[in-house]
Amino acid sequence: MILTIPLIFTNLVATVLIGYKTWCHHRNIQNNLGNAGSSSKVQKILLLLMESGIIYLILWVRNKVAILRRS
Repeated sequence: MILTIPLIFTNLVATVLIGYKTWCHHRNIQNNLGNAGSSSKVQKILLLLMESGIIYLILWVRNKVAILRRS
């Protein structure tokens, strides 16, 4: 359990930072190009990283809660 908290915190911080970078990139594109329509490849990759981080975080927390309930 001692290593669990720092790992979850690190994953959460990394996911939040990727989300912030995605939001900044989207805002920058909107300001410079206007409403161009489709998402850029960079934005799609950043969203994939953010979604993967959220899913991983949820699975990690669920796993640790299940282990704690058993003991």
